[in-house]
Amino acid sequence: MDIPKLKARRLASSKNKIIVASVSDIKILDHDGNLSKSLRSSSGEIFGVCVTKNDNILYTDRKTDELYCIDMNGKVLFTYSDKSLKCPTDVKADDDGNIYVVGRMSHNIHMLSPEGKFMKMFLSEKDGIHRPYFLSFNKDFSQVMICCDMDDKFSSDGGLNINLFNMI
Repeated sequence: MDIPKLKARRLASSKNKIIVASVSDIKILDHDGNLSKSLRSSSGEIFGVCVTKNDNILYTDRKTDELYCIDMNGKVLFTYSDKSLKCPTDVKADDDGNIYVVGRMSHNIHMLSPEGKFMKMFLSEKDGIHRPYFLSFNKDFSQVMICCDMDDKFSSDGGLNINLFNMI
């Protein structure tokens, strides 16, 4: 399997699929690397991607400041946008199906229900995050790690700050 030839920007996986997101499309491969489907983005600025436990694909679009939820056939199940979400760069789903969307330029993380409805502002600049880029949960979802810029310039020498938060 040669993922670089697919122009991968982000990767995600489910039990039996590998999801490869490029700037403008999502490719679905089996675990042997065989392409089974290619889905085109409506706007062409895919950034974050993940797969839910129900095998739906979540992806963020930095150009439109939206989150999309699609099934494995590309059918749009829902979209989410909010004026307080700017430049979404990452998305994750927990074991309960809750969705976390990172707003890089809005300095926040939105928590959504599995149906894509806003539940709460999970973290914001008040909590000490500035220009968050990625997030990751530990295995039991008791902690979340947020990767943020250290200053206003994204540094190629690893200028990222990692913040660790305990889940309540």
